[in-house]
Amino acid sequence: MHPTGGVNVLLGKHIVAKTVPHGKLWSLKTVDDEDERHVLKVTGLKPKEPQPPEVLPCEIWHRRFAHLGPQNLHKVEKLVDGMAIDRIYSENSVTRS
Repeated sequence: MHPTGGVNVLLGKHIVAKTVPHGKLWSLKTVDDEDERHVLKVTGLKPKEPQPPEVLPCEIWHRRFAHLGPQNLHKVEKLVDGMAIDRIYSENSVTRS
């Protein structure tokens, strides 16, 4: 489908939004009509209780962070949420690049 004038988003038989071209991008324009008797509502899933991050070996984090050294990986761990490094590892397990 390659529309040139945009696409209508329907809810039943009613148009609730339209796509509008802006160069190579498309934006979503909601319909603002006085006769509208409904509202399109989008909700996500309810958030779950936060779980502790999975503890992974330093070698895996080393690869994920483009071969960052062990000292810097531990600095990153303190700065971000969701990162847990296994403390039981050999200093020589992470190769220096």
